[in-house]
Order: sequence, then C-alpha cells, then structure tokens
Amino acid sequence: LEFSIISTMISPSREFIFIHTAPSPYEANLKVFRTDTFAEVYNENFESSEIVYTWNGNDESKIFVTAFNKDWTYSSYVIRTDLKESQRVEISQPFAEWLDENRLLMLNWDLESPDILAPFLISSDSGLEIVDGGEYYFFKSWSDLVLSIGIKGEDFNTAQYTFFNKNLEPIYSFHAPHIAQYSGWMIPHFDYLPELKDFILVEPYKSGEIGVYTGGYKLVKRNIESGHEEIILEKIENQPI
Repeated sequence: LEFSIISTMISPSREFIFIHTAPSPYEANLKVFRTDTFAEVYNENFESSEIVYTWNGNDESKIFVTAFNKDWTYSSYVIRTDLKESQRVEISQPFAEWLDENRLLMLNWDLESPDILAPFLISSDSGLEIVDGGEYYFFKSWSDLVLSIGIKGEDFNTAQYTFFNKNLEPIYSFHAPHIAQYSGWMIPHFDYLPELKDFILVEPYKSGEIGVYTGGYKLVKRNIESGHEEIILEKIENQPI
C-alpha cells in the first residue's frame, strides 16, 4: 500500500478486508480486498478528517460510511463493492449500523439538545421509523440479532442488556452493573460468537464512576438461547477481549 494504514476491518464472513489509509489529513482512501487472493474489489477516495464505517452482515457487498469534516459536519455513503462505487445517502444521524440487507438502524439522538438515552430509529427506502418501547445509550447489530444497552427502569446504577431479533422483538435480556463516565456510561468490552450464540462481557463487580472505581472486573459468558451464565475469569483487568 502507498500510504500508512489508519484502520482495517474484516468482513463478518472473513472473505474481505477493508483498509483505510490517509493520503492527506483531509482525505481518506478506502479499499476492499479479498482475503484469499488479496485481489482489490473496491477503491475510492473521500474528503474527510475522520471516518467511521460498518459492514452489512447480511449483504457484504454493502458498507456504511460516514466521513466527518474538520468542523464535524458529515456526509454518509453506502459503498457498493459489487458495483465498485459509493452512493451518497441523506441520514439524520452519523452513527448507524445495518439492521438487515437494506435497512439502517441508529439511535434517534436530539442533536440540538443531547440526552443520555434515545429510541431506535430505522432508515429504509420507505423513510424513517421511530421504534417505540425503549430507550438506550448504545447498540450493536450483527447478522442475526441486535444488542441494546440501557438502564434498568429508574436504577441508574444498573445496565439492562437486551437482545432483539431482526424484527426488533426482544429475545433475551439481563442486568449488570456499569461504570459512569462524565455525561453517560462506559461501554464495556464484549464479543459475540454467532455460531454458538454466546455473548462474552467484561463486567464490573459493582457499579461505580470511572477514574475512582477499583472493584475489578470478571469475564462472563451468557448463551442467548439458553440463558446459561458462566464466569470464565475472575479479577481481570478492563481490557479488550
């Protein structure tokens, strides 16, 4: 590659790799290669000072990209590797993930008056749809389910983790302590193993505040289908899995 790599991302099937380099401080070069032959399948430059992106787990020919300018204005695109091009999309939130092959999921933050929780918002060809029934401060989408993190009722010391199917119907939930930071909560380190339906979480033993919490962490595995919980490691550091 001609320029230093800023970041990379492997597709969910691991058949492709996305590589972000920066020819200049205000330009991003985005390439996609096959992992078996390293053949290039996509290459395009974007004006930006910062890039965020997410792969479509249900259709790996699509990648959602938001390119931020220096003043934090942004433009969003859907990369189509099968067409070797990108398509500009108008979207009300800069951070989104794929709900399925064609729909994007995001949190409907009020950008003029930010809050600590927001409901789901779905963007599709037919328009925007706010999903009633819950508010959250974080979410993550995979090919088979969606994770949300909110609070347990009025208990701001306890996080509620809820897993949804792709119709956004809840299928499993649990509660855990969480760590407060500044105007919200720290997002814990986690991983999900779709083939086993196992969710793995670096979980604090009790709630606290960042910078002063000394209670330690444990590594916990939960099965989304059976609900079985298992502590894998005790007294660990708060580090990525």
